Amino acid sequence: MIKHNRRIIYYIIAFVIFMFCCCGPLFATDLQNLVYDISPAKSVNNAALSVCSGSSISSASQYMSNKSGIHPIVIIIQSGEEYVGNEAVGLSTSQLLSQADSEPNSKVYPYPLSTGNYPSGVFPASVKDLQLVACIDQKYVSVESCDYFNGVNSFNVGRYQIALNINVFEANSRRLINTYTLYGSEPTNCPIQINNSQYNIVGGPVDITRFWEELRILYGT
Repeated sequence: MIKHNRRIIYYIIAFVIFMFCCCGPLFATDLQNLVYDISPAKSVNNAALSVCSGSSISSASQYMSNKSGIHPIVIIIQSGEEYVGNEAVGLSTSQLLSQADSEPNSKVYPYPLSTGNYPSGVFPASVKDLQLVACIDQKYVSVESCDYFNGVNSFNVGRYQIALNINVFEANSRRLINTYTLYGSEPTNCPIQINNSQYNIVGGPVDITRFWEELRILYGT
Protein backbone atom coordinates (compact mmCIF):
# COMPACT_ATOMS: atom_id res chain seq x y z
CA MET A 1 0.00 0.00 0.00
CA ILE A 2 2.83 2.38 0.92
CA LYS A 3 4.70 1.54 -2.27
CA HIS A 4 1.51 2.13 -4.27
CA ASN A 5 1.01 5.56 -2.67
CA ARG A 6 4.62 6.48 -3.31
CA ARG A 7 4.20 5.52 -6.95
CA ILE A 8 1.19 7.85 -7.25
CA ILE A 9 3.17 10.67 -5.67
CA TYR A 10 6.03 10.08 -8.11
CA TYR A 11 3.57 10.20 -11.02
CA ILE A 12 2.14 13.49 -9.77
CA ILE A 13 5.62 15.02 -9.34
CA ALA A 14 6.63 13.82 -12.79
CA PHE A 15 3.44 15.30 -14.29
CA VAL A 16 4.03 18.68 -12.61
CA ILE A 17 7.63 18.76 -13.87
CA PHE A 18 6.51 17.78 -17.38
CA MET A 19 3.78 20.45 -17.46
CA PHE A 20 6.15 23.12 -16.18
CA CYS A 21 8.79 22.24 -18.78
CA CYS A 22 6.21 21.93 -21.54
CA CYS A 23 3.97 24.89 -20.82
CA GLY A 24 6.28 27.00 -18.66
CA PRO A 25 4.81 30.26 -17.34
CA LEU A 26 1.28 29.38 -18.51
CA PHE A 27 1.16 26.30 -16.29
CA ALA A 28 2.77 28.20 -13.40
CA THR A 29 0.08 30.88 -13.66
CA ASP A 30 -2.70 28.28 -13.71
CA LEU A 31 -1.22 26.62 -10.65
CA GLN A 32 -0.97 29.99 -8.88
CA ASN A 33 -4.60 30.69 -9.71
CA LEU A 34 -5.67 27.30 -8.36
CA VAL A 35 -3.79 27.82 -5.11
CA TYR A 36 -5.36 31.26 -4.69
CA ASP A 37 -8.87 29.98 -5.47
CA ILE A 38 -8.75 27.43 -2.65
CA SER A 39 -7.00 29.71 -0.14
CA PRO A 40 -8.72 31.73 2.64
CA ALA A 41 -7.18 34.87 1.09
CA LYS A 42 -9.72 34.84 -1.73
CA SER A 43 -12.69 34.97 0.67
CA VAL A 44 -11.01 37.70 2.72
CA ASN A 45 -10.25 39.80 -0.36
CA ASN A 46 -13.78 39.36 -1.74
CA ALA A 47 -15.21 40.53 1.58
CA ALA A 48 -12.94 43.59 1.55
CA LEU A 49 -13.91 44.38 -2.05
CA SER A 50 -17.57 44.44 -1.02
CA VAL A 51 -16.77 46.93 1.77
CA CYS A 52 -15.23 49.34 -0.74
CA SER A 53 -18.34 48.83 -2.89
CA GLY A 54 -20.62 49.95 -0.04
CA SER A 55 -21.45 46.83 1.96
CA SER A 56 -20.66 45.82 5.54
CA ILE A 57 -19.49 42.35 6.62
CA SER A 58 -21.43 41.17 9.66
CA SER A 59 -19.15 38.15 10.17
CA ALA A 60 -16.04 40.35 10.43
CA SER A 61 -14.62 41.40 13.79
CA GLN A 62 -15.30 44.78 15.35
CA TYR A 63 -12.49 47.31 15.36
CA MET A 64 -11.60 48.50 18.87
CA SER A 65 -8.85 51.07 18.66
CA ASN A 66 -8.13 50.91 22.40
CA LYS A 67 -7.35 47.20 22.21
CA SER A 68 -3.66 46.34 21.88
CA GLY A 69 -2.23 44.10 19.20
CA ILE A 70 -2.71 43.94 15.45
CA HIS A 71 -6.00 44.94 13.86
CA PRO A 72 -5.96 42.96 10.57
CA ILE A 73 -6.49 45.09 7.48
CA VAL A 74 -6.97 44.55 3.74
CA ILE A 75 -5.85 47.06 1.10
CA ILE A 76 -8.08 47.52 -1.96
CA ILE A 77 -6.78 49.39 -4.99
CA GLN A 78 -10.08 50.94 -5.97
CA SER A 79 -9.10 53.05 -8.97
CA GLY A 80 -6.08 54.55 -10.65
CA GLU A 81 -5.63 57.32 -13.16
CA GLU A 82 -3.04 56.02 -15.59
CA TYR A 83 -3.24 58.91 -18.03
CA VAL A 84 -2.65 62.62 -17.59
CA GLY A 85 -3.77 64.74 -20.49
CA ASN A 86 -2.48 63.17 -23.70
CA GLU A 87 0.41 61.26 -22.19
CA ALA A 88 0.39 57.69 -20.93
CA VAL A 89 2.26 58.18 -17.67
CA GLY A 90 2.67 54.45 -17.12
CA LEU A 91 2.34 54.50 -13.34
CA SER A 92 -0.48 52.45 -11.84
CA THR A 93 -1.46 52.42 -8.18
CA SER A 94 -0.14 48.87 -7.90
CA GLN A 95 3.29 50.10 -8.98
CA LEU A 96 3.13 52.82 -6.36
CA LEU A 97 2.54 50.25 -3.67
CA SER A 98 5.94 48.61 -3.94
CA GLN A 99 5.30 47.32 -7.46
CA ALA A 100 2.62 45.07 -6.00
CA ASP A 101 0.81 42.67 -8.29
CA SER A 102 -2.85 41.97 -7.76
CA GLU A 103 -3.92 38.49 -6.79
CA PRO A 104 -4.44 36.13 -9.75
CA ASN A 105 -7.46 36.89 -11.94
CA SER A 106 -7.90 40.30 -10.31
CA LYS A 107 -6.04 42.69 -12.60
CA VAL A 108 -8.93 45.08 -13.24
CA TYR A 109 -9.91 47.85 -10.83
CA PRO A 110 -10.84 47.37 -8.10
CA TYR A 111 -8.45 44.66 -6.92
CA PRO A 112 -6.74 43.66 -3.65
CA LEU A 113 -3.11 44.30 -2.85
CA SER A 114 -1.10 41.09 -3.13
CA THR A 115 -0.88 39.28 0.22
CA GLY A 116 2.89 39.07 -0.15
CA ASN A 117 3.19 42.85 0.20
CA TYR A 118 1.75 43.08 3.72
CA PRO A 119 3.87 43.37 6.87
CA SER A 120 3.96 40.16 8.88
CA GLY A 121 0.69 39.31 10.66
CA VAL A 122 -1.29 42.21 9.20
CA PHE A 123 -3.32 40.32 6.57
CA PRO A 124 -6.31 38.58 8.22
CA ALA A 125 -6.29 34.78 8.36
CA SER A 126 -10.05 34.62 7.70
CA VAL A 127 -13.08 36.86 7.14
CA LYS A 128 -13.85 36.55 10.85
CA ASP A 129 -10.45 38.09 11.66
CA LEU A 130 -10.93 41.01 9.25
CA GLN A 131 -11.33 44.37 11.03
CA LEU A 132 -10.28 47.16 8.66
CA VAL A 133 -10.43 47.82 4.93
CA ALA A 134 -8.46 50.60 3.23
CA CYS A 135 -9.96 51.72 -0.11
CA ILE A 136 -7.41 53.59 -2.23
CA ASP A 137 -7.87 55.90 -5.22
CA GLN A 138 -4.89 57.20 -7.14
CA LYS A 139 -5.10 60.71 -8.56
CA TYR A 140 -2.83 63.10 -10.40
CA VAL A 141 -2.97 66.57 -8.85
CA SER A 142 -2.17 69.52 -11.09
CA VAL A 143 0.65 71.63 -9.65
CA GLU A 144 1.40 74.07 -12.46
CA SER A 145 1.02 74.66 -16.19
CA CYS A 146 4.27 75.50 -17.99
CA ASP A 147 3.53 77.74 -20.98
CA TYR A 148 5.70 77.79 -24.09
CA PHE A 149 5.80 79.41 -27.54
CA ASN A 150 7.83 77.93 -30.39
CA GLY A 151 7.58 80.96 -32.64
CA VAL A 152 4.47 79.64 -34.35
CA ASN A 153 2.25 77.94 -31.81
CA SER A 154 1.69 78.17 -28.08
CA PHE A 155 1.55 74.99 -26.01
CA ASN A 156 1.79 74.00 -22.38
CA VAL A 157 3.20 71.21 -20.27
CA GLY A 158 1.49 70.17 -17.04
CA ARG A 159 3.28 69.48 -13.78
CA TYR A 160 1.48 66.78 -11.76
CA GLN A 161 1.91 65.28 -8.32
CA ILE A 162 0.75 61.74 -7.54
CA ALA A 163 -1.75 61.42 -4.69
CA LEU A 164 -3.30 58.44 -2.92
CA ASN A 165 -6.72 59.17 -1.42
CA ILE A 166 -7.26 56.60 1.34
CA ASN A 167 -10.52 55.83 3.16
CA VAL A 168 -10.30 53.29 5.99
CA PHE A 169 -13.51 51.54 7.05
CA GLU A 170 -14.45 49.14 9.82
CA ALA A 171 -15.44 46.01 7.88
CA ASN A 172 -18.13 44.94 10.35
CA SER A 173 -20.18 48.14 10.08
CA ARG A 174 -18.55 50.05 7.20
CA ARG A 175 -18.03 52.90 9.66
CA LEU A 176 -15.47 55.39 8.32
CA ILE A 177 -12.48 55.25 10.67
CA ASN A 178 -10.14 57.66 8.94
CA THR A 179 -9.56 59.39 5.64
CA TYR A 180 -6.36 61.02 4.43
CA THR A 181 -4.23 61.72 1.37
CA LEU A 182 -0.60 60.84 0.80
CA TYR A 183 1.44 62.65 -1.85
CA GLY A 184 4.40 61.55 -3.89
CA SER A 185 7.41 63.77 -4.53
CA GLU A 186 6.89 67.00 -6.41
CA PRO A 187 7.57 67.06 -10.15
CA THR A 188 10.64 68.84 -11.45
CA ASN A 189 10.36 72.53 -12.31
CA CYS A 190 9.32 73.80 -15.72
CA PRO A 191 12.28 73.37 -18.10
CA ILE A 192 13.66 76.44 -19.83
CA GLN A 193 13.32 74.68 -23.18
CA ILE A 194 11.09 71.80 -24.17
CA ASN A 195 10.06 70.02 -27.35
CA ASN A 196 6.49 69.55 -28.52
CA SER A 197 6.54 65.80 -27.99
CA GLN A 198 6.65 66.06 -24.20
CA TYR A 199 3.26 66.58 -22.62
CA ASN A 200 3.52 66.32 -18.85
CA ILE A 201 5.95 66.17 -15.98
CA VAL A 202 4.96 63.78 -13.17
CA GLY A 203 6.52 63.55 -9.71
CA GLY A 204 7.69 60.37 -8.01
CA PRO A 205 5.46 57.75 -6.37
CA VAL A 206 4.24 57.74 -2.78
CA ASP A 207 6.92 56.32 -0.49
CA ILE A 208 5.87 52.78 0.50
CA THR A 209 7.46 53.06 3.95
CA ARG A 210 5.44 56.19 4.72
CA PHE A 211 2.32 54.49 3.40
CA TRP A 212 2.59 51.63 5.91
CA GLU A 213 3.63 53.97 8.73
CA GLU A 214 0.42 55.94 8.29
CA LEU A 215 -1.69 52.78 8.28
CA ARG A 216 0.14 51.34 11.30
CA ILE A 217 -1.49 54.02 13.44
CA LEU A 218 -4.74 52.14 12.81
CA TYR A 219 -3.76 48.49 12.45
CA GLY A 220 -1.35 48.54 15.42
CA THR A 221 1.88 46.65 16.02
